[in-house]
Amino acid sequence: MRLGDLAAPLLRPAGPPAGGARPVERVELAECAETVRAAGGDVLLVAPAAQWLPDAVEAAADGFAGLVVVGDGEAAERSVEAAAVPVLLPRPEAGGTARDVWGRLLERLAAAHAAEAREARRRSQQTGDLMSLLQRMLEDPGGVDALAGWCARRLSARVRLLRPGADASIDDEGARRAVRELVAGASGGPSRMRVAGEDALAFRIGARAPHAVLLAYRARPWEPEELQLLEQAAGAAGAALWGEDVRERERRSVAAAEAARSVGMQYLMAGDLPSAEPLLDAAVPALVAAGTGRIALLEAAEGEDRRSLAADVERTLAGQAVAVPSPGDERQVVALHTGNGPLEEWLLPLVDRTPRRAAGVCRTTPWLRAAAGYQEAAAALALARDGPPRLRVHDGRAPLEERLGLDARIWAALVMQPLRDLPDQEREDLLHLAGETLWWGPTEAARLVGWHRQTLAQRLDRLAALTGLDPRQRWQQSALYLAVRLAALPPPPVLDRTVTLRQVLDHPGARAWADERLDGLTPGLRETLAAWVAADMDKDAAAAALGITPRAAYRRLGRAVTATQQELTRYPGPASETALALCITGDVMMGDVPAMEDRHVSGPAGGGERTVDVSEVDTGRPHVARVYDYLLGGNCNWPADREAAERILAINPHTTTAVRENRLFMQRSIRTLTAEMGIRQFLDLGSGIPTSPNLHEIAQGAAPGARVVYVDHDPIVLAHAAALLRSTARGRTAYIEADVLDTRALFSSPGLRDVLDLDEPVAVSVNALVHFLDDDEAGKLIRDVRRFVAPGSYVTLTSMTADYAWNLIGSVQAYYSSTVSPLVIRTHEEIEALFAGMELLDPGVVSLPDWRPLPGAGVPPPADEVNCYGGVARVK
Repeated sequence: MRLGDLAAPLLRPAGPPAGGARPVERVELAECAETVRAAGGDVLLVAPAAQWLPDAVEAAADGFAGLVVVGDGEAAERSVEAAAVPVLLPRPEAGGTARDVWGRLLERLAAAHAAEAREARRRSQQTGDLMSLLQRMLEDPGGVDALAGWCARRLSARVRLLRPGADASIDDEGARRAVRELVAGASGGPSRMRVAGEDALAFRIGARAPHAVLLAYRARPWEPEELQLLEQAAGAAGAALWGEDVRERERRSVAAAEAARSVGMQYLMAGDLPSAEPLLDAAVPALVAAGTGRIALLEAAEGEDRRSLAADVERTLAGQAVAVPSPGDERQVVALHTGNGPLEEWLLPLVDRTPRRAAGVCRTTPWLRAAAGYQEAAAALALARDGPPRLRVHDGRAPLEERLGLDARIWAALVMQPLRDLPDQEREDLLHLAGETLWWGPTEAARLVGWHRQTLAQRLDRLAALTGLDPRQRWQQSALYLAVRLAALPPPPVLDRTVTLRQVLDHPGARAWADERLDGLTPGLRETLAAWVAADMDKDAAAAALGITPRAAYRRLGRAVTATQQELTRYPGPASETALALCITGDVMMGDVPAMEDRHVSGPAGGGERTVDVSEVDTGRPHVARVYDYLLGGNCNWPADREAAERILAINPHTTTAVRENRLFMQRSIRTLTAEMGIRQFLDLGSGIPTSPNLHEIAQGAAPGARVVYVDHDPIVLAHAAALLRSTARGRTAYIEADVLDTRALFSSPGLRDVLDLDEPVAVSVNALVHFLDDDEAGKLIRDVRRFVAPGSYVTLTSMTADYAWNLIGSVQAYYSSTVSPLVIRTHEEIEALFAGMELLDPGVVSLPDWRPLPGAGVPPPADEVNCYGGVARVK
């Protein structure tokens, strides 16, 4: 308490007023010399003039708050000049004796201390309230707006929080200018002004311009502690607005990432891998670049937030998947997975955690056929809804187009013959978008691929005009649907003959597919479906044909949907497949479909050097290239190939991991040789059935002028060689049918020398080849390669090993060698010896995932799951 405030009602100065601002913490009564000498700087000393005045005056030289002289006013006035502190005399109200005065002053000082304690508690509570409000503001994005109201109530004033860009609505030009200076950071504040005729204070908020402003105004003047409160409030608002800004930036970042992933997923479904890759691989490295993966569709519980479910999926799959809300269904989440590991095992606990969740998972699928994988996942999800289990994996049954013979692809080529003059990319886009529209319908397809509904309808109309098949006619729609599906497969070998749709559907594979498709239907439901198809999908007409009420027909069709687990009454694709299945089994007669008799397919289907005859293709026994294709998730394989691959997977479930890692090794090594070593020529020995991204797509993606030659002597590969010949405009690609072991003929081939300059470095790919060669063949091949290529060339090589799992790989070797082709398993030392005389690039010969993994690629699969070594070496 200040001396002047304490003295005002009880004391008067003995001389000129002075020292009123001195603080007083204690009041002491001079009862002895010790008391006088002990008086400090914050003590007001009450001294009886007769006893202790001289001692008090002497002690005052050391300084204390003040001296109250009681009993002798003249003596007190005489001592004013001698004392070094203010001297005061008691008023009558203070009492007559020194003790009375002392007591009254103690009472007043105690009351002042109590008032200060109450004010401190009030301010502490006020600060606590402010901090609580700040905490709420940090947690609640809208809480900062409550600050103005809180200050207004505390200060009995009008308080406004002015955000940057907001209309301050201040009439006075000077006040508006002051506020603008605060917003721009030109003034530090606080600024005093007049607003609406009242005293106003404006505080700048935040550390960066443009600033928000806290504006408070009222009629009465502002007290210093109120100014302090407003400063605290402005600081709290700054912290809250900073948190709000951070949350908004995070929200925008998350929204942008989600939008990028959604667009990437739509590009993928539309078959545009180059556009999808940078958007999706930014989230999961090499997701699209790997060429294959798996798709899961998860259905949220009723009322569940899909974005939270998508985030849970990504956390569960630990950096191996991109998950986004499905654009085609308001309850579903789409997850695009790398295919590494047991996806269904990881998702099952997530699905079981919340009642009414469900999930469907497709097989490993080439990303070029992502839309087909999405359909597989949707079919599996339909089964899972009626679980348990609430998660289903597609049963692996091949679709109709993959069950049919080569005649089916010839028929599709005849249907699509008018499209041959279109540019490759335009033809692919037209077929892909039409395929999505024929399966989902224009509305759902538009959501899935991100195109406008009317645009998709126009694309379908254009395809109909070119092919002569009208999708508004039931059987022509089914025929066009099947032709588009078949056209997505590798082209057939050239056969100069005409095939009809009826002949296509008479294939034994078609009957097996139809029986599976209609399995589970009772005779009554089958009859209902047949009547519905015959009535051109008109439910009322089907009811009339069956002699039942429309409501009964609707109920039967609903049970048929449940029995077949196909949305055949919702989407046109399942309806077309149902019609084809019933036609194959003879339950309904096919309607009018043009025979394409006037069309002719000529020229090599794949752009190879000769025509392939069907007699060269033995589909009755498994083949190396087709088994590998199946393990990669491809579609160029037959039942014998699939059976052999499934037997291998039963022995070693991690075989698909090895196959996938071999593809990823190829991509990383080719990018390294192109981008870091400057190689622009590539020779792929034993190229196999094309799987995008192919070697030339990787090389020309990094160096558009790169030149690539593929070599194989398999008629199946020749039939699909067209996919290997789609070069960039600046680069070149070629396919040569040759025996890789006849190196002299190969390296002197005009087809090779026309594309590659053997006087310049060449990168020779010998991936997944030498384990089909014995030691002599493998050693001679590598030595010959070194002899024919220029110094500075490179050799990339991968081969199987049993170093990590001898018994397991030994069992695979025994089965594969007896069923498909002899398989040679080598140790690390034996594989490293193949690089003798060359300079290995770091890290040498290692397990495939350990060869220069991409940053952020996550935890690689262990070596005992890959069981394959790889390396890259420079030819000296």
